[in-house]
Order: sequence, then C-alpha cells, then structure tokens
Amino acid sequence: MSEENEGPQPKKLERLLKDQGMKGSPYKFLMGDLRDNARLMREARSRSIPLTHDIVPRVTPLFDQLVKTHDDEMRMK
Repeated sequence: MSEENEGPQPKKLERLLKDQGMKGSPYKFLMGDLRDNARLMREARSRSIPLTHDIVPRVTPLFDQLVKTHDDEMRMK
C-alpha cells in the first residue's frame, strides 16, 4: 500500500510542523479541539457583545485564541 492511500497521519504532520518551528496544541485522537471549541463558544456567548466591529472573538473564539497564541509563529520571518 502506498503512503498516499493511508489517509491522514496527524502525528507525522505534527512532527513536521514542529521541526519547522510551529507549535500548537498536541494531537488528540478523534475529538481534536472540539471540547476546547465548545468551552470557548460557551464563554463567548455568556459575555455581551461590545459595540465594536471586532466580532471574531464572539463568532470563532478558538480561531481568535489560536491567532493570539501563535501570531508570532505565523508571521513570515
């Protein structure tokens, strides 16, 4: 069986990204970041919406948190 047909290999991808200096949350089998995302969505919905145009923390709190955590790593060096 060729490597192309084996499907996604998350641990291999995680290692390759780490070798390039990218850090992130560790791979979690089956559930991934679903629990974190659900928790962040509950927290975001429990707060009132500010009167600004910045709706990202309310709409996609997991993405907002990832950008804040890994912003420096995502920028071109």
